[in-house]
Amino acid sequence: MLPNTNPARGLSAIRSILRQAKLDLNFTRDEVLDPRIAFSRTSNATRINAQGLIETVAINQPRFDYDPVTLAPKGLLIEESRTNLLTYSEQFNDVSWSKSNATVTANAVVAPDGTLTADKLVENTVNAPHYTRQFPSITTPVVFSVYAKAGERTKFQLDCYDATNGTRNAVFNLVSGTVETILGTGVTANIIALSNGWYRCCLILPTSATGGDCKIALYTSSNTYTGDGTSGIYTWGAQLEAGSFPTSYIPTTASQVTRTADNASMVGTNFSSWYNQSEGTVATEYDIVSTTGTFAACSLNDNTNTNAIQTYYNAANAQYQVLAASSNQVQLLAASSTNIKTAFSYKLNDFAVSFNAGVALTDTSGVVPTVNQLRLGAIASGAAYLNGHIKSFKFFSKRFINTYLQRLTQ
Repeated sequence: MLPNTNPARGLSAIRSILRQAKLDLNFTRDEVLDPRIAFSRTSNATRINAQGLIETVAINQPRFDYDPVTLAPKGLLIEESRTNLLTYSEQFNDVSWSKSNATVTANAVVAPDGTLTADKLVENTVNAPHYTRQFPSITTPVVFSVYAKAGERTKFQLDCYDATNGTRNAVFNLVSGTVETILGTGVTANIIALSNGWYRCCLILPTSATGGDCKIALYTSSNTYTGDGTSGIYTWGAQLEAGSFPTSYIPTTASQVTRTADNASMVGTNFSSWYNQSEGTVATEYDIVSTTGTFAACSLNDNTNTNAIQTYYNAANAQYQVLAASSNQVQLLAASSTNIKTAFSYKLNDFAVSFNAGVALTDTSGVVPTVNQLRLGAIASGAAYLNGHIKSFKFFSKRFINTYLQRLTQ
């Protein structure tokens, strides 16, 4: 709360400010885009729906995502293009998945999408590693992930090997929902809870080399043990994607599948009807799934990155930034977090921004760039995709005082 304010007066002030919005986009309230937003994605994609289940969303349809455990709305999901390099991502009984001292029981339990399509990986009675694997071509940093649920075995291992880097792996506990061990220089791992005992387990490899394999291995106190012939875990939705963080699930069958990028924008009179060139305030709330890279929440631009007002995260200095690019550039920075509220005001030689109710940062020298469109979740060139959720975007046609910027981001 700001100094010398009480909660009642603070709430009243915020409501008064919000009523002044010329554009108010709330992506956690409805599953329908404002008709002025042009949206495209040339492939199917998946999301977590309001029931906490993974579901497929059709071509050119936006994805409104939900928390898989709390079912709270997360907002409009915007992602870059990714390809799942593994085939038969849900059919571990297929011959594309080589088995060693293990068998697969197909369609054994209900999967994270609510269908009876999750398989069971079952150990045999040999004293050896028990696993299934594929041999994709790996030439870049990758993320190997799979949805898993405890059976008689409560732990398993994701393992990648190539001649250059050797073995790199992580062990996941499907009861405590934790990563127990990680092996390999620079390797990281995470585990994300879903409903009904399912977890998405991710192994993130910073460097790779051509060749190698990707294994899903059963685990007790090690990955080598004498099995009982019946115990195992449940698996579904394997994915290998080039990148430094996981994105939404991409189902495959006989071939690799690419999910193309999400694009959302306002142009023409859909933009000019609310935008004020001389002064204004832009308020956004968004999240990102990674702090490795540059991720844009929004860009007001002229279809170039030369004239633009952009709100984004930059991993180069681990800061959230607002940039007004023009003949005299303005750049305001703040320390990063995983969820961010930003309010940025602009006027000739009068710029300010507040991040997460922080004291406003200011710049008194700069020209407002001339712009004619809004890009959500990317910059003008179609780069720096958000890879996260836009919760809200608001525009006000005046340069608010700095304390208002703090209130907007409380």
